[in-house]
Amino acid sequence: MAVKQSHGIQKFSFGIKIKKRQILLISYKNILSKKRIVQEDLEKIENVYNALLQERSEEKVGYYDLPINSLPLLEKIDMLLERKIFKRAESIVVVGVGGSSLGTKAIEQALKPLCSKCKPVIFLENPDPLEIHNLFQLIDKDSTIFIVISKSGQTIETLSLFKLLIDHFKLDFTGGDKERTIFISDEGSPLHRLARKHHINFYSIPQNVGGRFSVLSAVGIVPLTLAGYDTRSLLLSAKEMVERFFSRQEDHILSKALYLAENWQQYPMHVLFAYGSYLEGLTKWYIQLWGESLGKINAEGKHIRFNAPWTYWSN
Repeated sequence: MAVKQSHGIQKFSFGIKIKKRQILLISYKNILSKKRIVQEDLEKIENVYNALLQERSEEKVGYYDLPINSLPLLEKIDMLLERKIFKRAESIVVVGVGGSSLGTKAIEQALKPLCSKCKPVIFLENPDPLEIHNLFQLIDKDSTIFIVISKSGQTIETLSLFKLLIDHFKLDFTGGDKERTIFISDEGSPLHRLARKHHINFYSIPQNVGGRFSVLSAVGIVPLTLAGYDTRSLLLSAKEMVERFFSRQEDHILSKALYLAENWQQYPMHVLFAYGSYLEGLTKWYIQLWGESLGKINAEGKHIRFNAPWTYWSN
């Protein structure tokens, strides 16, 4: 999938390899103009919309309302920023993998060029010894806030990286280091219990929000706010988009989704092409969102299909 910015308008297109040396380009802008919309299509779109509306009203998943529900977080974070140890902080370290880091990393990389005063965010995601060694050289414990994120509270890679941090920087949770540490996890998880035991700052992830969809919860809002990004505008913009969608002002999204769902076997490949290097994190997040949502069994015991291979480029 390609995303181009032209005169303030985003244009989307899909590149699908049909045969050797043959590329078919499908412009979403032209899908509905080239394909006659019949009553059956309209009924399908209406059914999809009603299913999403029911899903939201029954609170089966909570990410629809994160833009609203996460706003009170900002007041709590402002209270943290009044503490001396947070005022002196010059960098943020996020320890987490997959959904606990990729969304936040995507937003941070995209907004960094627009925020020269924002603090650097260092992501510890990979237990690779060389990468860990190099990243540790960038960290000054006394001017850093450490944020450990795991929805389950027992992600092996995350806890291993956290143990390495404790050992390397001699973190003492009976002393001042607990003030510079934040845990983000499900309530009742091992991380939550550890936070209560040592009186470490803790923020919870809503139970009905999956890790890979949690960027607008404390998972993303806490580190981005502490780094100095305008997360209030981020949440309000997301809130506006949710309202537009459920007021039927963005039905083109449903039309595109329906088209892909019905034609995925005919067009078995999609490409996300980021023309700006600052969007590389977005492409990697997209792969994770796509890949982790497929091949699983849903609540009704059915396999989630539409398993097209993906490719991404980023300049």
